[in-house]
Amino acid sequence: MSAGLFKAPTKNYWSTSLNGAIDDDDTTITLNSTTNLQSPGYLVINREDSSGTATSTAREVIKFTGIDGSDITGVTRGADNSTARSHADGSLVEAVYTVGMHNDQRDAINAEHGTDGTHSLIASATITAANIAGLRGANASITNIYANTITANSDIAGVGGQFMWTRSGALATVQAATASDTHFPLMRVTKNLTVNSFYASLISAPSLAVFLMDISHGSSPTGDFSSIFSSVGQIDIGEYDTSSCASPAIISLTSLASGSLLRAEIDSHGSAGGLGAILQVTSR
Repeated sequence: MSAGLFKAPTKNYWSTSLNGAIDDDDTTITLNSTTNLQSPGYLVINREDSSGTATSTAREVIKFTGIDGSDITGVTRGADNSTARSHADGSLVEAVYTVGMHNDQRDAINAEHGTDGTHSLIASATITAANIAGLRGANASITNIYANTITANSDIAGVGGQFMWTRSGALATVQAATASDTHFPLMRVTKNLTVNSFYASLISAPSLAVFLMDISHGSSPTGDFSSIFSSVGQIDIGEYDTSSCASPAIISLTSLASGSLLRAEIDSHGSAGGLGAILQVTSR
């Protein structure tokens, strides 16, 4: 029987007697009653005689794995270092808490907890992007789940994220008519990042001229900032002059260090509608 799997009877002070004599090697034993008894479990035979006198030389602890009518089956004789014995018909049989019950409970608890009581059933686990829907990056993983502590390798490398800038209404009226880097708040990078792609769109109204937006980075709010693009993207929605059609931004910076500041600026608003801009990144 596996540690910790015994079941107590459903009634306190459970006892019955043997229905027929047994030898010291019988593994199926017939009782006068199995009502309220549950399997698997422990029982003690001949703890005392019919007058209530302790009978240490006749006592035996057994454990069993099943119940079939009035029979208990899968009986282990001489459990808890007791001696397997022959017993007469009518011998007392009791459900008494034994050393084996206690030790099986202890072993089951120790198998899933540390000595300080913390639960350690999951000793080690790896969760990868392949089995987490929506987690970006082939190298994303969480390792070493142990004793209620979760640590992540490389700050969970490969997890995707984004910086987003939005502005509703018409840029021609909401923004100043001239280029400015004060229209949007600075954003701080809190992990080492790889820059993947940039998306920008104009919403609510077409542009009447080429719209330009730049994203730059720096180490302090008052220091110098440098563009992350080698070519700033052009958005020209609403006009059909092929010579001035939209062209994508070309990213020249592919790595951002933790602590860097990002600044979005309007180089030309093009009298356009609302703005949506996203810089997509992954941690590394």
